[in-house]
Amino acid sequence: MEVALIGGCALRAQGLRCLLEAEGHAPIWITYTAADARSLCSLHPPARLLLDFALPDSSGPRLLYRLRLEHPALDGVVILEDLHPAFLALA
Repeated sequence: MEVALIGGCALRAQGLRCLLEAEGHAPIWITYTAADARSLCSLHPPARLLLDFALPDSSGPRLLYRLRLEHPALDGVVILEDLHPAFLALA
């Protein structure tokens, strides 16, 4: 399964990446901004997204809306808002 990770900051993204890899799903790409995510989805669309709603400028909800319109074959999206401090310690 091809998974892409869109994280709001490097620390959170690293923690998410560690969890994905522990489950055997290395991300096909990781980015931190909505603009980069849209470009990468066009170049290499994933089957699933792991999306951090805490993207800069509150762009997480807008990005999700655009990606669902532009990539109807997108199978699933996992949305994260606030992470537990123990989870961040994995990074």
